[in-house]
Amino acid sequence: TASLLSAAEAAAANRSARLKALDALAAGGLRPGQELELISALELGTVPWSEVPVSLKQALELPVGDHGIDSLALNLSIAVQAKDYTNGHSVPLERLTTFYFLAKRISELYSPQLIVATNASTKLPQLWKQKAGAEHRRYSAEEMEAWRLRARDWAAQQSGTEVASAPNSTSPRWPHQEACLRACRKFLASGPQQRDFFVQIATGGGKSLIIADLLAELDEGGRACVIVPKLDLMEQVAHLLESMALPGISKVGTGYTPDMDARIFVCVRNSAWRLSHLDFDLLVLDEAHHYEPSYLELEDNQNLSDENEEEDHRTASAAGPRPQASTVLSLSARKRLFFSATLRWSRPDFDFDLRTAVRAGVISDYTILVPFMTAGDPKPSLVKLILDLPTARRILAFCNTVQEAKQFAKLLNAEGVQAGHYNGCTASLQRTRILEDFKKGPSQGGLRVLATVDVLSEGVDLPMADTCLFVEPRKGLRLRQCVGRVLRQHQQKVDALVVSPPIIQEADGGLQVDGELVRLLAELAGADPELRKSLAENSFGRVCLVDQRMNRSGDSPAVALEEAATLLCTKVYPRALSSHLTADDRWQLGLAQLTQYQQEHGHCKVPWKHRTGSEFALGIWVGYQRSARKANKLTAQQVKQLDTLEFVWEIVKAASWEEMFELLKAYKLEQGHPRVPRSYVADGGFKLGRWVDKQRSARRGQGGFKIDAEQIEQLDSLGFVWDVSKAAWEENFELLKAYKQEHDHTRVPQRYVAGDGVKLGHWVNTQRRGRKGQAGLKIDAEQIEQLDSLGFVWDLRAASWEEMFELLKAYKQARKGQGGFNIDAEQIEQLDSLGFVWEVNKAVSWEEMFELLKAYKLEQGHPRVPRSYVADGGFKLGHWVNTQRMSRKGQGGLKIDAEQIEQLDSLGFVWDLRAASWEENVELLKAYKQEHGHTRVPYIYVSDDGVKLGHWVSTQRKARKGQGGFNIDAEQIEQLDSLGFVWEVNKAVSWEEMFELLKAYKLEQGHPRVPRSYVADGGFKLGHWVNTQRMSRKGQGGLKIDAEQIEQLDSLGFVWDLRAASWEENVELLKAYKQEHGHTRLGHWV
Repeated sequence: TASLLSAAEAAAANRSARLKALDALAAGGLRPGQELELISALELGTVPWSEVPVSLKQALELPVGDHGIDSLALNLSIAVQAKDYTNGHSVPLERLTTFYFLAKRISELYSPQLIVATNASTKLPQLWKQKAGAEHRRYSAEEMEAWRLRARDWAAQQSGTEVASAPNSTSPRWPHQEACLRACRKFLASGPQQRDFFVQIATGGGKSLIIADLLAELDEGGRACVIVPKLDLMEQVAHLLESMALPGISKVGTGYTPDMDARIFVCVRNSAWRLSHLDFDLLVLDEAHHYEPSYLELEDNQNLSDENEEEDHRTASAAGPRPQASTVLSLSARKRLFFSATLRWSRPDFDFDLRTAVRAGVISDYTILVPFMTAGDPKPSLVKLILDLPTARRILAFCNTVQEAKQFAKLLNAEGVQAGHYNGCTASLQRTRILEDFKKGPSQGGLRVLATVDVLSEGVDLPMADTCLFVEPRKGLRLRQCVGRVLRQHQQKVDALVVSPPIIQEADGGLQVDGELVRLLAELAGADPELRKSLAENSFGRVCLVDQRMNRSGDSPAVALEEAATLLCTKVYPRALSSHLTADDRWQLGLAQLTQYQQEHGHCKVPWKHRTGSEFALGIWVGYQRSARKANKLTAQQVKQLDTLEFVWEIVKAASWEEMFELLKAYKLEQGHPRVPRSYVADGGFKLGRWVDKQRSARRGQGGFKIDAEQIEQLDSLGFVWDVSKAAWEENFELLKAYKQEHDHTRVPQRYVAGDGVKLGHWVNTQRRGRKGQAGLKIDAEQIEQLDSLGFVWDLRAASWEEMFELLKAYKQARKGQGGFNIDAEQIEQLDSLGFVWEVNKAVSWEEMFELLKAYKLEQGHPRVPRSYVADGGFKLGHWVNTQRMSRKGQGGLKIDAEQIEQLDSLGFVWDLRAASWEENVELLKAYKQEHGHTRVPYIYVSDDGVKLGHWVSTQRKARKGQGGFNIDAEQIEQLDSLGFVWEVNKAVSWEEMFELLKAYKLEQGHPRVPRSYVADGGFKLGHWVNTQRMSRKGQGGLKIDAEQIEQLDSLGFVWDLRAASWEENVELLKAYKQEHGHTRLGHWV
């Protein structure tokens, strides 16, 4: 049944109610019952009854005033009654009956879930518990206090006070984090019998803090490694660990030099090979769905296939980990912890799923908006959808390509919506600026969009993002991780909105479902039981359909929208739900599919790759049953059910030589020959092609196979081909003879394919290579003689040259009336009208090319023509320009006179490109010094016009040392010296200079606690230097610091023990809190 409110109306009412609830809760002064009504509404995503639109109440024929329902979900999925009775009193039954009957009136059409919310001590009548079928949601004092604090923080944010949104090393842990830590500690303390432990925590559930806490507890002398998918996430995790003052942290990734003596490594997955020689006590795999093996690989593969051979094992593991994942899994580790929000195959040892996280207030609840669009480019419709959103939003738009992201951002900017784009090639400094702009968007009013190419689907923390949408999503996009980006809690966030892939209306009015819509709903339903229930009931409680068609056809909009809603219910929802059956349900489904297969084919020998009409992988399921029985993982009842179908448990022994020979006879009868392709599988799952190949190997005495004389004779009676390659050669030779007969030559184009699908052009080329002995190919003397008899061309280039020479001679004679060739006056006139050049050598003079160069300079502003540049008319101007340089140097036998040199000089011709480029870079370096006061350019620095100045500066240092094949002369060194160029970077920065930078940092920040990753102006790694001083005082890393230096640092209030200092600060904050509130009972949320 369609919703009684439009998506826009519901979103506006939800947001308004949530803001009012937060405001009232922050202001305080509420009665206990009123406070509980607001807290339960905020937590459950419902709207207080007073804020429910009157139009909805009237449509439901419910009283406008408060007569029993305290809050209601506007999609009619939840109805709430809140009761706060002190001293353990029970709620009188009559206080609940009105709520029950009003809710029942709604349930006649919409089936809402009934929830009674109470404080921890309030009780409900026994009769109510037995009869009402309602959920009892208790709120503890700690939960109530946490919501009060959250509301106050939100209010402070609105007034301009900055409140940190992300958890940090000193944040109190959520209950689920504490529970996960306990489970992980128990696993780590266990023996070697369990090596792997799988943790599934919803995105935004704080798994990074859990990982950090576990690493902080690493035994002294122990070594650990955290594997992450991307550099951004590596930086984020390393920064968190450094903020906890964990010693010996090393980053491993492209562009980073790891410290192999470190205790803790944070490594990007594609750099894991660099750690393959190390042994770890603990390996933590973040975003572990990239690495977990499939259930097929977790089993013994011995009898998954119909024949127990190596190739089948390769097929069975084809869905296994990619090479990077295999490298990660091969690292030596005593214990492995897998963390992910989306485990695919592994059953989690600790699970904190999406719906549990929403109910615990850890992440935001969400609504799915399904756009209904016309066929064609979806971007204009999505822009309109964004503009139609009723409230301010920070939107992540996931695109397929960088070009698409840029174009989408451009369309939005043209409509006045602030939008930027972010991709894997965006420079790190620019990334930081883009993300900061997105974070600092307007807190009230306005829209802000960040278009990205999947790089934000994992790792990057943007808790203020509240909407995600997909611009033409493709199958590779990690949809559920993308949604996870917008579910994180934030003070300014009211709810999360997921704009799904669309339903499309074609030009003829037909409807099409984007396959990624099904996948999105399937992935979310797998993580969210409440959404799964909603889809199973064909409800629109959590899914809203919105009409965004640009050029609507003549039908009624309401009718088309109703058809789209019907398509969702009858096609999309069932397909999404089928992906998430329980293990028992899936086994029963497999049994039903096998029963049907047995009835149709008369046996249970299902080919490995066979899928049913509903796309159920029956072949894999059958193979798995054999493996499961050997591992004693099937129940006696399951074995019995399969036996009733005459299930073949040992497929290898099922087919004799005689049976396979009969299959070969049948194949010849049907196909006309016994040359069976190696991959061919006969009915019943018998791999006839493999069997045929075995007979050849057996006759050669290979592979340990045997064949007797009688069997050979039987096969010969069918015209069996023992030497396949020779037979194939003869067949291809016959095709070449036919080709020559039709085309009168044997020069077959490389891509030519004969009528029966044979790649004859490729085969012909192979013969040429075979005669030359290339690529291990061979051709014997008899075959060469056969090809020669056809006039085979062995050297195409020589033959082609001869033919072209003859054509050229004929052409020249035709123009001059020679050789019996004719060209008439009209033909000459036609060619002349095109500016045809009859004497090429005389046509393009030096002066004409010079004029082209003048035109180039006039257009481009300079005469530096790229080598590959071709001017209009096909004139290779770039090549000509390079020729002039060579001529002046006397190279290549070319000549240029003084007058020509003078003419080129008049254009500012650059004779030495390298020297000119060097001078330009010196000018950029001067400008850099003028702006920054020094010439220590960071290596990654790129000038405004795209010159990699940092790289160039580094090259000059290498050139002076004679490294890297670079050159620099005395004059250039003198020029750089005049700018105060720093030749030895490491020696240039003394301890005293770094100390001065630290003094400046303290003067600006008010303290000397420099973050580990902080880099001062000029590229000085001040954070790293500060950490080095701490290690030096402890005598770690072979570093030294003297008493005078320690005294100088102490004069700045230098913090030698970060953890102890942090603890003392927190104690002082706790004292202040107690002084203000009279207690120390802080909620977990703080």
